[in-house]
Amino acid sequence: MRWNAGLVLIILNTMLLPEGQSAQNPVACYDLYELKLKAPQGVSEPFTSSNIQMDAEITRPDQKVDVVPCYYHAGQDWRLRYSPSIPGSHHIRVTCSLQGAQPAVIQEATFEAAASDLPGFIKVHPDNPHFFATAHNKTFYPVGENLAWIDPKRENYRTYFEKLSANHANWVRVWLCFWGLTELEWSSNQNHAYHGLKGYSLENAERIDQIFQAARDHGIFIQLVINHHGQYSTEVNPNWDSNPYNQANGGFLESPIQFFTHPEMKKRYKDRLRYLVARWGWTQNLFGWELWNEVNNTDALKKGTPAERQAVLDWHIEMARFLKALDPYDHLVTTSGCYIDESQGEDSTWNLPEFDYNQAHDYVSNIIGRIRSLAIQMRKYQKPFFNGEIGIHEIEWPAASEAIPLHDMLWTSLVSPQAGSAMTWYWDLNVDRHNLYSHFLPVAEIAAKIRWAEEDPLPMHADWTSQGVAPTELILEPGIGWGRSEVADIPVSPTLGGPAMGSISHYLQSAGKPDMRVNPVFHLAPSSPIRAAVILTGASRSGGGLLARLDGEVVGEIHLPPHDQKEDEIDLAKNRNRVDFDIPAGTHSLVLENPGTDWVKIKQVVFEEFADRLEVFAQGGKTQFLLWVRDRAYRSQVAQSWDAAMAIPRVEIELPELKLGTYSVTRWDTRTGQTSNLGPLEADSSGGRIILEKVDKDTFLLLERINPDKR
Repeated sequence: MRWNAGLVLIILNTMLLPEGQSAQNPVACYDLYELKLKAPQGVSEPFTSSNIQMDAEITRPDQKVDVVPCYYHAGQDWRLRYSPSIPGSHHIRVTCSLQGAQPAVIQEATFEAAASDLPGFIKVHPDNPHFFATAHNKTFYPVGENLAWIDPKRENYRTYFEKLSANHANWVRVWLCFWGLTELEWSSNQNHAYHGLKGYSLENAERIDQIFQAARDHGIFIQLVINHHGQYSTEVNPNWDSNPYNQANGGFLESPIQFFTHPEMKKRYKDRLRYLVARWGWTQNLFGWELWNEVNNTDALKKGTPAERQAVLDWHIEMARFLKALDPYDHLVTTSGCYIDESQGEDSTWNLPEFDYNQAHDYVSNIIGRIRSLAIQMRKYQKPFFNGEIGIHEIEWPAASEAIPLHDMLWTSLVSPQAGSAMTWYWDLNVDRHNLYSHFLPVAEIAAKIRWAEEDPLPMHADWTSQGVAPTELILEPGIGWGRSEVADIPVSPTLGGPAMGSISHYLQSAGKPDMRVNPVFHLAPSSPIRAAVILTGASRSGGGLLARLDGEVVGEIHLPPHDQKEDEIDLAKNRNRVDFDIPAGTHSLVLENPGTDWVKIKQVVFEEFADRLEVFAQGGKTQFLLWVRDRAYRSQVAQSWDAAMAIPRVEIELPELKLGTYSVTRWDTRTGQTSNLGPLEADSSGGRIILEKVDKDTFLLLERINPDKR
């Protein structure tokens, strides 16, 4: 049947344009075509697809058909938003179904699309599954930060985007959350913008429109987080008490665990996905959909039975498939924290085809080690990977104006086999408060020079010596928060340090958790006697202990009693928190054990006067090679008293894996972005050698093979 024209009035508006611009025809590819539709009066529950559903079938010039959901805008106003991807004539056929009846054709229209140089929708690179690409197959390397929410009363996203864009950052991660006024549904007693389960907040939906427009204006791509753990948690950042789906607030869920299994909840969630795709799926600046932030912190995975935990994974698979079938633009899909079995230390979605790229969230002291070790491990999944959140435990970073944690995570990313930079969590308390945006600029500029997908750079070996300085202490810090250590053996050397520490957990478990227990073993061979220490930073309320054995002999022991303080805030001033001991020259093994009742938390393992001052992180591909050269002695604790006279006078670096040929060598000042040309480097069958005069804090090198096709 065809609906009567008097029942449905169609109003055509070729494009939704910023104020002050005139409509243009044709529409540029990857820009917005918008069609306004009026629905019959008296239609209730416009956000429920079983009550009313509008879809557009759009026949493209190549005769493929895109099916695009339409969305309720306000009053009787419905909208179709569509972004063409190929030039030419597009034919639109809009259908509508009421209460599950057979869809009726209510309007047909045609528009023209013209070619454009807009990047288009981000996808997995067709030539290399470890990286991203634009619609035109140009590698897209995300550089940015989390920007989960702002205070809508005094801030706006446009201001943040301006600062990021000015420093060539191109990515942020935004949450849909009730306090940031970006959520669509929440209890009305939390803010006048919400209506409980009676309907979506159209005021907030308009605010999200503005966020995406600001992102579009500044070349920022948004990873949109649809749900966050607190909504369905009673323990971790809990919001369950004010959740409109909570039975106590008039909802139908008896507990937060039911979110993943209740049929009505699944139905409503799918309608929510329809709305998200219909309203914001058109924009190329939507980098990807993230189903959950840290679903491991919901009650279902914190307190659920094995069956309830499995239901979380089943839900993820079901919703990812639904979303992929619904989204005509094939936006990337990811999630975070789906640890069905925490003892495995692996998100259960990482190896699933329904999820296009992987991410991890880490809050550890050893940022460098964690980024590099995890990036290497994640290669096996054959997907793009980067750290969606990362930071250290202390929110108030020491010497924040120096931004050492931010600086280290950005530069480590460039010498790690991952698809983008590690994304700092502390956008407000660190980056914006201290105006640290300039740290993104040189990293983004270098990233733009690397042919990531073609080169596919991997870690490579380097040898080096730093001249004119004495050995320094080697401070080894774990790279995993709560979780099982991924390795047990940690080779330790004066130059390489202990790179395996990135795969070691802060938590040293007792025999009470056999599935989580890994006793780390440090293998080292000092050329002269040294002092060593193992330092703890916390313990379970049940108490715990530390036993340090050198070559089988006990050299240090700590017993921490049960306590009633916060687990990470036990008064270690009253309880010895470190053991110190001597290690003779020669080859040794140091084993750490926990003979206590429950876990203790390792802060550091220190070897005094053992390490070379310098550390070099290198990775290379076919013709491009990247080196980050860093002074270990430069840390937050000494940043404010650091003097240029403390710089390393001379450094010699050997690259035995450098391929035969001639290379240009560009040196970057990692803080100012200034560059200098070190002249050509000739690599022979034994590799290449670089001499650097004066390394102050750190420096970065980019080697590019000259005329590689002639070799």
